Amino acid sequence: MSDPADVDYTRLPPVPDGGGTLGAEWALAMGHLRAKKHAFVSIVSLFAISGVTIGLAALNIVIAVMTGFELDLRDKILGSNAHLVVLRYGGPVLDPAETVAAIERVDGVEAAAPFVY
Repeated sequence: MSDPADVDYTRLPPVPDGGGTLGAEWALAMGHLRAKKHAFVSIVSLFAISGVTIGLAALNIVIAVMTGFELDLRDKILGSNAHLVVLRYGGPVLDPAETVAAIERVDGVEAAAPFVY
């Protein structure tokens, strides 16, 4: 390890007025990746960076696709299943037509239909 006093910090890009130092980080990273003494380490580092980049890209793509299909999937599930099922404890509903009419009179109910469970 070299002595910190021997490092030439003047070769780093200047810090902009806004205070961001991203240029300095890039300069340090590229200096390590372009090291001529340790070419194997640079190649392995590039493979590691590429692997992480591809993995994160794949994760973002999957999340984006699943978010897009969420509404479609929810509509299909809710469209085929009833939001509310009215049952009679101990047997079938005695007067299905009257029960459906009573349910349709409730505010907010858009549709009601009897079915065999």
